[in-house]
Amino acid sequence: MLPQKICIELPHHISAFWLPVNSRNPLKKGSIGAGFLVTPRSVACYPAEKFPFKIKPRQLNIIDRILNVDRIPFKYKDPLPPAVGYSVSATLSLSYSFVSYVHLGKSFTLGEVCRLSHIAEVKSNTGLGDISAICGGKGVVIRLFPGAPGFSVVDSLVTDVKKFAIVTSVFRRMKTKDMLRAYKGSLEIEGTKAFYDFLEDPSVEHLVQIAKEFSKRVGMMSEEIDDRLSGLLKGTGALGYFVKKGIIVVVTPVEEKKEVYAKLKSHFGNARIHSIDDSGLKIIYS
Repeated sequence: MLPQKICIELPHHISAFWLPVNSRNPLKKGSIGAGFLVTPRSVACYPAEKFPFKIKPRQLNIIDRILNVDRIPFKYKDPLPPAVGYSVSATLSLSYSFVSYVHLGKSFTLGEVCRLSHIAEVKSNTGLGDISAICGGKGVVIRLFPGAPGFSVVDSLVTDVKKFAIVTSVFRRMKTKDMLRAYKGSLEIEGTKAFYDFLEDPSVEHLVQIAKEFSKRVGMMSEEIDDRLSGLLKGTGALGYFVKKGIIVVVTPVEEKKEVYAKLKSHFGNARIHSIDDSGLKIIYS
């Protein structure tokens, strides 16, 4: 007889700005910054008949070694593409850590799942702060102190997130390790500036302004992309835009989302509409 089906649903995290913080201890390594938790959600369920990947992602190898398991069968669905800036590696790490703990059949806490996932992300060079944001935040998330959940300090902005929508377009692929290597010096300088600037006025509007300047000064958003977006979005009512790794991110009043979506899709060939997700991770028994 198969055990009871259990699923975990996770929002994705789009960082608006961040400052990497290094440490030899993976539980203390991470980043500070701010960003948005967004839909659509990833879903992972256990049990299942097979492992869902032909080639095992490297962060899952780390989880297998730590827990002394291998290729736990589970169902997994993530509607967003990896290696562009949607934190897909983080949702996968959390999903696999969770089903692995369930598979072992022992009592466990969400903190254990989140810390294991953070270690896997840090050691595989696939992420720094997304796990803490997803595990500890809602809606607009502020990472005040770096590290894994239990070590980090995470806060959330009190605001009506239903007033806003986020529209994204993918324009390139960029792995986290390549991003950190390419922009290392500017991330430290601009991440520090953005962090303290945001804390003086923690609002959605200010966050979008800071994120735009951050992505320009770090080098993720070129003058060409900036000029194209400025012209494209003129007259739409969008609050602003920025670039996170390989995605263009536009924050807009919810009533303007379809117009912004149409413009981005026509210009970049793809677009997605996201809601800001303030419901946090969910565990579902069936």
